[in-house]
Amino acid sequence: MKGKIQQGAGNAYFAGMQWRGITLGHADAAALNQFDIDISKAQAPEARTWLLQNKAEFIALILGIEVVKVG
Repeated sequence: MKGKIQQGAGNAYFAGMQWRGITLGHADAAALNQFDIDISKAQAPEARTWLLQNKAEFIALILGIEVVKVG
């Protein structure tokens, strides 16, 4: 599905949504949706990997998990 946005990409999260034990605010929901849009648009495998890592780190941040880079 190169060059096209996946059906539903960018609208899975919304403010007030209960997600992983927290209630998402407007900014968090918007950021998660934007990550999904960007990931679905990424054409280079490196870009997709980088975006997925950034989304994972953002999720850890909003869940209060400290991310430690090793190496």
